[in-house]
Amino acid sequence: SAEATLVGYMPGQQKGTPWYIQSAKCGGPELDRQLRTADDAKLESKWWTGTVSKTSAEVAKAVGRAPPATAESAALLDSVIDCVVVHACTGLDNTPADFLVGGLPSVKAGSLYDRMNRDETRARTWPLSYWRDFPQRKLYL
Repeated sequence: SAEATLVGYMPGQQKGTPWYIQSAKCGGPELDRQLRTADDAKLESKWWTGTVSKTSAEVAKAVGRAPPATAESAALLDSVIDCVVVHACTGLDNTPADFLVGGLPSVKAGSLYDRMNRDETRARTWPLSYWRDFPQRKLYL
């Protein structure tokens, strides 16, 4: 069926579907506070202010844009990585060469595409890593 091609698409609860397939099942003021704490730490981290800022500035230059505000770096990386994959992998010839090797995204360690991919992924998983890697941090429970 057409629905089978949509990753994660679930029109409603279905018997036998694991709870974690349904999105946005967790929430509330406690989770919001935990996420804000982790996000604040991310924005102040050396990784974010150094590595991510540098990567996002290089990516912005490659696509002819001004570097984003520091807090918006992950949004730029997320948008550009999606466009690079779709455009390059479908054969469109308008993908900046800075991201490519042989017409496809360069996954070679250290390439701009690789750094963009790693930084975007780490930005998404930051809250989990922030709390998991430092169990001595006080959770607000």
